[in-house]
Amino acid sequence: NGNPSGTLANGLAHYLKINPEDNKNIRVGIVHRLDKETSGLMVIAKNLKSHEIISKQFSDRLVKKKYHALVWGRMINDSGIINENIMRDKKNRIKFNVSQTFGRESITKYKIIKRYENFTFVELSPKTGRTHQIRVHMKFLGHPIICDSLYGGGEDRCLNYHSNNQKKIRNVFKLINRVALHAFFLEIIHPFSNKNIKFKIDLTDDFKKVINILDEE
Repeated sequence: NGNPSGTLANGLAHYLKINPEDNKNIRVGIVHRLDKETSGLMVIAKNLKSHEIISKQFSDRLVKKKYHALVWGRMINDSGIINENIMRDKKNRIKFNVSQTFGRESITKYKIIKRYENFTFVELSPKTGRTHQIRVHMKFLGHPIICDSLYGGGEDRCLNYHSNNQKKIRNVFKLINRVALHAFFLEIIHPFSNKNIKFKIDLTDDFKKVINILDEE
């Protein structure tokens, strides 16, 4: 919502020579979403039958997805499961919150890849597909994603750290100016062969530069 141009759907409509004015709700094969600042893999259906079958895989939780994220602070547990309902914020309609009594079931598995002085590099596997799920769950754990101002992960958070660390933290923000979340793995069942097919993609250049600098330090 609020992004009528510059989207993947716009690009596909152009490639396929479809006039968006002919159909305001055109999705051109898109069966799932990534937040606009999240990089990584998306699957696009090439025909209506495929769209129907793959969409059902997402709704039935048959699709396996894995993300990489860089989050604030040093996470303590090496792995775990976040099972907390999520509901839309009553005051800010573009934001979501964890709810103990209301909302929709939301489950995210996590596994630590590497800890740094001020950050943690983590792998996340959402078992449900709620809007902003990973971002909300990481905020709930007290480790919001780097550059995620909507959920408490903006640069102003570095004021909570010792002055000796603030320069290092600000250097990270100079290299990546979007939510540090990357969809690196996707597995679906092929709509016609019924075989599992897996896709994997490396970190983007901005994310790699941040990890390289943290490794050097």
